Amino acid sequence: MKPLTPSEFRDALRKGKGRAYLHVCRYGDAGVRKALMEACKRDLRYQSDVENDRSDWTYAILAASGHPEHYLKAILRALAKSHDARQAQYQIELTGEFARRGNEMARQTIRARFVRRGVETEPALAEAMMDADGLDGFLQVANAIGARYGKADSWFADYCFYFAKERFGELKVRTAVLESARRSSGMRRFVHLIRLAKQKKASSRPTLRQVLRRIETGRSRLPISLTGYPRRACPQDMQLLFSRMLKETRPKVVYRFLQVFFHTELPRLDPRIFEWARTGNTDVHRGAMVVLSNVKHETVRDLALERLCPESGSRDWWGLSLLERNWVKGDGRWIGPPLPQEGKAVVLHNIGLDLNGIAEAHRDETLAECLLWVYEQTPCSRCRGRAIRNLIRLRRASRRLLREAVHDADGSARRAAARALSRKGNGKVARRKAAQD
Repeated sequence: MKPLTPSEFRDALRKGKGRAYLHVCRYGDAGVRKALMEACKRDLRYQSDVENDRSDWTYAILAASGHPEHYLKAILRALAKSHDARQAQYQIELTGEFARRGNEMARQTIRARFVRRGVETEPALAEAMMDADGLDGFLQVANAIGARYGKADSWFADYCFYFAKERFGELKVRTAVLESARRSSGMRRFVHLIRLAKQKKASSRPTLRQVLRRIETGRSRLPISLTGYPRRACPQDMQLLFSRMLKETRPKVVYRFLQVFFHTELPRLDPRIFEWARTGNTDVHRGAMVVLSNVKHETVRDLALERLCPESGSRDWWGLSLLERNWVKGDGRWIGPPLPQEGKAVVLHNIGLDLNGIAEAHRDETLAECLLWVYEQTPCSRCRGRAIRNLIRLRRASRRLLREAVHDADGSARRAAARALSRKGNGKVARRKAAQD
């Protein structure tokens, strides 16, 4: 592997590519310290609420530099000055990685912050306390949440309980909680909060009247509980919603209606949906394209070709979403060559999402070049992980790509690449990476 230029390293670090780790392992951090300092202070993920936690991967790069303590001091200085909740959470997570590996400075910082601020204002502190003090750290967190019973959120208690079970094992955690509850009123209240969380989950199903009210008066983006409404609704209610949507003329309200049908088939195809799909670069247009992507029909494929191969003007990449259910083997030959090499991150991300969806639905070797494009261009590590798995399934992932992917920021990509390398005869690399994960 040739050394990366500073701009290439920044790009790889931002996207979470394994080549960033390999560069520091082979060439050190000379010339890229500024980029690493930025990664210490700021979460570089494209979608922090969707992509996997990257703090363990960032720590591995800092450790490979040979002087991780230098970067830890920068992290702690940034945390002390941080006024941004999201960035503070990331800095706490990164500090937790140092604490989990026995760094006493990191442990003391986390404990002091926990005593001073508690965990309610900074959820990442709960995980960091478990990194610093193991199961005892969880018990301290649980008692602190229980002590704030009445002010604490039950979802947060449930989340901390789930995280502890994943980290330490369910039997071990339940036993520790029961023993602590015998002598601690805070722990007893924590247990009650977990029960409340389960009750809320069971009773959080909206009615048709509530859905209509939120569509009429809500924000532009509906909450997940409403976009999942069709899974529990009866056919008559869905037909009523569909009829109301077709009569609606206000664009914002139309878009909210369309969101209800994002993850389900339409009761029927209607010309109005196709009109909305041709309205230009608007929320209504994008919503209609997402809704039509759930439909397998020749008129939907015709619309996809119309948007992707216009007689004049630029391509409408939303047309890709319509091909997942309307793909014809070999379509990858005409999609691949004009894929953009630069552009807005949201556009590149959406193209990657659609290409991965098509590849997972259709085993077509003509998609290989498209998936290599996703690997290089998507800003999302999770989408890159899907592209790696799809390339492996098509047997088009080279050894060079796999050797890089075993050091990717996405854990599922690392595991898939390690398994593929093992099958190709690179067992030493695969076993070493699997042991690290």
